[in-house]
Amino acid sequence: DLVITVSEGVKMHVERIEFSGNSAYQDSVLKKTLKNKEAAFLFQSGLFLKDELERDRQRLLEYYKNEGYQKARVPSVEVKPGSKPDKVVLRFTVVEGIPYNLRSLSISGETLCSEKELRSKIDLDPGSRLSQRRLDEGVGAMREMYSTRGYIYAQVDPRLTFDEAKGEADVAITIREGSIAVID
Repeated sequence: DLVITVSEGVKMHVERIEFSGNSAYQDSVLKKTLKNKEAAFLFQSGLFLKDELERDRQRLLEYYKNEGYQKARVPSVEVKPGSKPDKVVLRFTVVEGIPYNLRSLSISGETLCSEKELRSKIDLDPGSRLSQRRLDEGVGAMREMYSTRGYIYAQVDPRLTFDEAKGEADVAITIREGSIAVID
């Protein structure tokens, strides 16, 4: 006979979420990006989701990059004991850096599509904040445009160059169209 004894322990709840190193955004704004939530009377259980901790760190980083903080980092998240045995305090360390605006956007290597057609796929204008989400969506739309024309192996590679002193960035997109794919 095989007997397995399981000791579940207690459910842990998030008593408080703290941030250090943030100055551009208030704690309340950053907390909205996380899946782990603080326990609130009747409204939220505040159940500690350990499996979501690393993903919460990534969500926080994505938020900063989407707001133009391209060199932001979230180097650590610490889980500390709370005021009771079933409570924890989460502490995220943030290194914001500076926000970057788009200075220029260049596209090279295109022969099948016009540069104007490709530029229309990216929702970024010079002088606007360099949002990682918008850049990624634009690059994805460019790849999709080539795919629908049969160039399923086309590569669209963005390269970013930063001017720290001015808080600006240049984006250079290189396209390698490759050859058209044919079904035998």
